[in-house]
Amino acid sequence: MKITLSALAIFGALTSTYTSASEIDMTPNIVGGSETPAYSRPYQVALLMNGRQGCGGTLLSRDWVLTAAHCLDSASTSSLTVKIGAHSLSQNDGQVLRVSQIINHEQWRGANGIRSGYDIAVLRLASPADAKYTPAKLPTTEIERQYANIGNAVTVSGWGLTSNRGRPSDRLLEVALPVISNASCSSQLNYNIPSSVICGGGQGGKSACNGDSGGPYAVRVGNDFYSIGTVSWGIGCSGATAFTRTTSYLNWIKDKTGLNDPIDAPPVADFDVQVNQFNAQFTDRSSDDKAIASHYWQFGDSQGGTSSDVNPSYQFSQAGTYTVSLTVTDSAQQTHTTTKSVQIGSTMPCNGVTPWSATTAYALGDKVSYQGFEYEATWWSQGAAPDKYSQVWKKGSACSDTTDPAPTVEFSVTTSGLVATFSNLSRDNGQITQTNWLFGDGNSSTEFSPTHSYRAAGDYQVSLSVTDDQGQVSQVTKTVSVSNGDNTGCNGIQPWSAEQVYLAGDQATVGNIIYRANWWVQGENPTSSGPWGAWQENGKCQ
Repeated sequence: MKITLSALAIFGALTSTYTSASEIDMTPNIVGGSETPAYSRPYQVALLMNGRQGCGGTLLSRDWVLTAAHCLDSASTSSLTVKIGAHSLSQNDGQVLRVSQIINHEQWRGANGIRSGYDIAVLRLASPADAKYTPAKLPTTEIERQYANIGNAVTVSGWGLTSNRGRPSDRLLEVALPVISNASCSSQLNYNIPSSVICGGGQGGKSACNGDSGGPYAVRVGNDFYSIGTVSWGIGCSGATAFTRTTSYLNWIKDKTGLNDPIDAPPVADFDVQVNQFNAQFTDRSSDDKAIASHYWQFGDSQGGTSSDVNPSYQFSQAGTYTVSLTVTDSAQQTHTTTKSVQIGSTMPCNGVTPWSATTAYALGDKVSYQGFEYEATWWSQGAAPDKYSQVWKKGSACSDTTDPAPTVEFSVTTSGLVATFSNLSRDNGQITQTNWLFGDGNSSTEFSPTHSYRAAGDYQVSLSVTDDQGQVSQVTKTVSVSNGDNTGCNGIQPWSAEQVYLAGDQATVGNIIYRANWWVQGENPTSSGPWGAWQENGKCQ
């Protein structure tokens, strides 16, 4: 029996195996994927109802399996078994174990309410799994941020249908689905996705499908696998797939299973650089689930320049391309090193192609320039650096034009009462020779980074134009809000940051407006939130 919600063909409840009036036609199976290398995903579990596969699961320990609650609406311990370590379901491989306890989330209300979340369950095994099968680990929020941020590829695997209304696979299949924002996912799935869900977007029809429900959405870090999500639902086995976000239920999982926190993960080194003639300003972007204890920079020049600063500034002696490396060490003395090529002095700009920005949302077909190459977007992304995320960017030709590009103009602002302090973030491959500010109240300034006092509270259109040493001019205009008194009227609410991850209910300020997050969001400016936006106004600073 199939029940449709809002006239949507939703998948996830595995009607091919479990039949009840509460089930929805939403049984995810891998579409557009490939066969998994045999036995390479030792945490993969098949759920068998009376011996027939219908859902997947993730082995969390020798005694516990993580799966979706909707897979168990008609299940009982007498009819349910699990198969661990299998590759081909028709072959006698893997280990079949009985289930002694089924624990659904207390707020699960059946498949008809699947879109509201709580689609999570754990199974206690009647006897321990063989020690040769390696469980997946529970992630920290920091591990999720490092390896399952927007644009990161996370792998879903299962034996489900290989096309909508198609046939299931006998052999385990997998496909990498890049993480997409909940705002984009909400638009694709026509529902406001809650923060307890993480979404993967399938380019070219790639998706989970019927039969994959309850299965793992996982990443590999070194020799360890981490459970990022559990297959929940989608539409028509194509496009965005909704996964129950593991980190949203860590306390619940630990309370039910008694599993301990994950071990300390190694750090991830990363950095950005801004160059002005022969000077390079480096900004550390490294991360760790605990804390980074030290930094070690090597600038790659003939002088052997090094630094242990977090964000060093370094003066090179001559133009050229240098290989700069950063090694970070965490509190457990684990290290990680990353290297990047840095162009010093004259550059070969990509004339007419806008440089990539971490805060801009890119769509299919958009083009950017990044570190001397052109890139074209092959999927939606935001914050995914083109040189790291080949699943969302296609690398093009090297920049070969020699025309001097116009300067890049940008600024930020902080306000305290009626006083606005502006930071000029503009840059040019040569020099910026002239700066002009229009503050929107009839006043102006030619200072590089001025401070301006307004006479009255309100919203002002502030324009900044810069001119480079070739006479080329660029301009940007932003709305700046000031209010009587200072921002302490926001009761300690912090200004919005593109780098910050916000959960449902979190608040941030832009100008003197307070915004509240409707669901998990990162990088989406509250002032530009669209019809599926993650933010809503929640008052003004007093």
